[in-house]
Amino acid sequence: MNEYLHGLTEEQLNAILSELGATKESLEKDVNNLKKWMEKQSHLPNVADEVFLANFLLRCKNSVEKTKKKLNSYYANRTLMSDIFLNRDPASEDFEKYSKLINFIVLPKLTADGDRVCIFKIFKAIKSSELKAEKFFEALTICMDVGLKIDRYRSMIIIYDMENATMALGAILFAIANKISTFSTEAYPIRYRKFYVLNLIPSFESFLTIATNFVKKKLSDRIEVWTREPKDLIEVLSKSILPSDYGGNEKSCIELNGIERTGYVIFQIQLWINYIKQFHDWIESEKSLRADLKKKSDDSSSISGIIGEYGVEGSFRKINID
Repeated sequence: MNEYLHGLTEEQLNAILSELGATKESLEKDVNNLKKWMEKQSHLPNVADEVFLANFLLRCKNSVEKTKKKLNSYYANRTLMSDIFLNRDPASEDFEKYSKLINFIVLPKLTADGDRVCIFKIFKAIKSSELKAEKFFEALTICMDVGLKIDRYRSMIIIYDMENATMALGAILFAIANKISTFSTEAYPIRYRKFYVLNLIPSFESFLTIATNFVKKKLSDRIEVWTREPKDLIEVLSKSILPSDYGGNEKSCIELNGIERTGYVIFQIQLWINYIKQFHDWIESEKSLRADLKKKSDDSSSISGIIGEYGVEGSFRKINID
């Protein structure tokens, strides 16, 4: 698909379309209908990116009505949290900094079923002075938006590696858990297959219990605390796609991330952070694409739900961590 991510094979794509009751022809037709629908929505931006809309539709299980509701929520989210979305820059020092502390690494290869695997990896113990909730969130949304633009897969599997977790990180995550949950499940079209939590320290067990209360039961049921060695993940995920940190044949997480290693910097265009930086101009052009919450439409009722979750002011900067 591109120089970093491996895309679906023709066989995998056909299997997904069949599973969703779609064909390439019906997908193209539905995307054109969505474009026409968006043109008529006074509160929504006019989006003509067919690949973006097709990915959106497939992640909404090929349901046009669900896609419309999710598009409402997606663009309302960008308005309600404008302090995040108007300041994002993948070429900024902040993005580089937070990607060195914590990163949402997207693994290059898909599983045999066409699932994308992502790793939430903490590279070193973090002090509270190093963390700002909004900057962490900016980095996360940049990766998610780029993925939505270019990446097509069946569903997502996430590995949370808490090896270097600190109470400072726990405080940040606890403070924004509800916002992140709403954002990632209500505002974004993502199908989650499984969540693996590795190296869970005792002080984080209560946090995980509380955090699961913020998500729907069907998602919390997919969370598995991995009690075996991290390298035993090859028993449930292919060795060919996992990083060497987890017993796989892929590059290590540090190499995939493209950050400093033993005194030198790895510069390869194939690495995730450097790949994301290429989308600076696109992220900049997307800043104006938001919902006008003062305008109403027959199909905009779902916006009220996300306003209820975030509040009229969805700012992360109102969060104070002692």
